[in-house]
This record gives sequence, structure tokens and C-alpha cells, in this order.
Amino acid sequence: MTTRKYSARSLAVLLMLLIFVDGMIFGAISANDINKGLEILDISTAVNTTSSDLAMLAEPLIDQAFNVHTFYVMASTETMVLLDDNIVPNIGLFVEDIRTFYSVATREMSEALDLSYELSPSPVYAAGY
Repeated sequence: MTTRKYSARSLAVLLMLLIFVDGMIFGAISANDINKGLEILDISTAVNTTSSDLAMLAEPLIDQAFNVHTFYVMASTETMVLLDDNIVPNIGLFVEDIRTFYSVATREMSEALDLSYELSPSPVYAAGY
């Protein structure tokens, strides 16, 4: 690739020519033309419409995610109550019940979220069982 070296005088003439043409173009444009161009290029209403459409689109998903989070927070809180109060005498049975509970809860949540695939339960084992 070769580079061309232009003299400073040719670049100055070119710059003056561009400034002159630019002045002629802006001198020929009236204020009415500028206002009309600004109306055509104004996208402020489209931005407001798009942002409200995106908010409406995402609202059910956000609500569902919040409900799933609330469900699991409540489930873990109730599990801690069971563990703190020493209500469960047989920990093996307790672990099996927790596994069953979360397996059923996962299926229910997948149906609520309308997941198209089947969830296959995998056994969960506590240490020593």
C-alpha cells in the first residue's frame, strides 16, 4: 500500500473549498427546512413506546421469577424451623421427605413456568444412607 504525500497548500485549498461548499449548503437551507428535518429525525416517542413495550413484555417473567424465589425462601425457612426445633427424630426419613418435596416442587414449578421438557428425578442421598 502506497501513501501519497500532498503539499500543505493543496490540503489548505481543499479545506477552504469544503468549508465554502458547506457554507453554501447551510446558507440555502431555511429554518423551516431544519425544523422539518428535526421532525423527521425525532425518535423520542418511539423510545418511550419501546421502553414501555419492553417493560410490559418482561413483567410476567419478572413476577414469575420473584414468585419462584419467594417459594424457595419460604420452603427453606420452614425447613430451618424443623431442624432448629429438633422435631425430626429420624434424619433418613427427613432427608427422603425433603428430596420428595423438592422433586414435587420442581415439577410444579416447571409446569407453572411451562417448561417443555420432562424432569427426571435423581435420587438424593444423605451421608451414611
